[in-house]
Amino acid sequence: IPDESLAENGPHAGLDNNPCKDGRLFSDTHPYIAGAYKGAKKAVERFVKQLEEKDKYEPDRKFGERLQISTAADKTELKENIRAAKVLLSSFTDMTVKIRPHILVHGRKNPEYEIDGFIADRKGIESEKGIASAFKKAIGQGCEIVVIDIDAKMQRLNVRRLAGHIYWRKRDFENGTIKACYVISAGKSVKIDKAADTKEKIMKILEKLKP
Repeated sequence: IPDESLAENGPHAGLDNNPCKDGRLFSDTHPYIAGAYKGAKKAVERFVKQLEEKDKYEPDRKFGERLQISTAADKTELKENIRAAKVLLSSFTDMTVKIRPHILVHGRKNPEYEIDGFIADRKGIESEKGIASAFKKAIGQGCEIVVIDIDAKMQRLNVRRLAGHIYWRKRDFENGTIKACYVISAGKSVKIDKAADTKEKIMKILEKLKP
């Protein structure tokens, strides 16, 4: 049994705090902080402030404050993101959507949406089998809501198959990792959450998307 009194058995510098209690990943003893040049803290604060000032949101002409679009949003997917957002807002009249700024973190893009205050991402799947990957990627991005955009890449909606694959993600709903899944098809959207705890219930909801 290691002697916990020995220094080498203690936490490394910068890891001697508890992130669960103080909300900080690294403490002030971390070499990057303790050994930083004089004025580094103010420089970081200025940098963060500049980012916040650049991160402006503009209301949509049709939906107003219900749809706010960041001036730093991903331009390559902006048209599709706006299209899907407007479908969501038309289907759920009390919903609000923000299209977030485009930021790369460790080579991975951040989630595109904020829906009713929850982080969300739009996933355009090519087949029903893409549901598992869509959920896993959304969870990996820290999302609590996933938007399945059938209109983006799929030719038609197969209610039974899609319901089956969404039902297989039942555990994500049960443990609260995913609070809601919105499905977009033919210009309409429906919401699936943990209350839809059987394949039959999910199918009944998806039936509303049929023309």
